[in-house]
Amino acid sequence: VKGRSRVADYLVPMASGRNTSCQHRSRDCRSSDAPMLPPSLEEFFSFLQCQLRLELDQAIGQELELHDEAASDMWPEFEAYARPNTERWVPYHTILGAHERFLVEHVHSRILWTQHQRFQAMLIFRAHCKRDLFVEVQL
Repeated sequence: VKGRSRVADYLVPMASGRNTSCQHRSRDCRSSDAPMLPPSLEEFFSFLQCQLRLELDQAIGQELELHDEAASDMWPEFEAYARPNTERWVPYHTILGAHERFLVEHVHSRILWTQHQRFQAMLIFRAHCKRDLFVEVQL
């Protein structure tokens, strides 16, 4: 739908400090004058394609070309939201997030540790989520 922020439909109510009980979805969620405009299935799929494109870029540094026109149109706005927030941004596939990926690469893959030791290491890491500290002190 022209004239409204499609990315904001999915992100603003969840990720902003604005009132999440708004009666509409728009970039400015401070007024409840406008009726709620539900996002379409097409918009949701476009949003997911943008998520996958950013995940690929974050995980292996490869840029994915979006062939879907609606997703390509949404990409600049999605990127403007997500790029500055990549430390707090949670990918759709959580294994590609910074902390989960670290655990897979540095804890789950330790074959010399017992299952219990890996579990303990995961709990310790989750207590602070500081990768540098964990590598230096725990490993």
